[in-house]
Amino acid sequence: MGDVWPDRLDLPLTGGSLAAISEDDWPIEYALSRDAEVTRWTFYPASMTKTQARDRCRSFVTRAREGRSFRWVISTGDGVRAGTCGAAPRGDSVDLFYAVLSEHRGRGLATDAVGALARSASQLSLSPQLAIEPENSASTRVAVRAGFASNRERREPDGVLVRIWERSVTT
Repeated sequence: MGDVWPDRLDLPLTGGSLAAISEDDWPIEYALSRDAEVTRWTFYPASMTKTQARDRCRSFVTRAREGRSFRWVISTGDGVRAGTCGAAPRGDSVDLFYAVLSEHRGRGLATDAVGALARSASQLSLSPQLAIEPENSASTRVAVRAGFASNRERREPDGVLVRIWERSVTT
């Protein structure tokens, strides 16, 4: 994944790991597109076809190669693919994002993944941030547990109002 972001990260709290997404990871993209909570709160399109999921993974690999954004597969300690997470640089800051399948929620994987990405961002002197819709209480809990604090709001290009959660680069 280039010289900047690591291809693999261990998740110390859950025993899981993050691995740079590859074209072979389309099944997790396919599954996430069929999870109603994922498509409600994220940019995942609902009910992708297998071809669309493959194309999406190819696009993620290209974006990482170009340094535009980075995405990892979140795996449990026993190697089961549970979701994805990512980082999109914005100047001196980086937007972090994640999606976890319903059967793997509530186990700390999202919090652990966000924490790992935030630490990597800090090593790159980037300020990690999360953009969360105010009604998304589950993601708000992830942000708080991962050491983020909300200090402002922003309107996204699609018109959605989000709270911006930031974490100090020294945290």
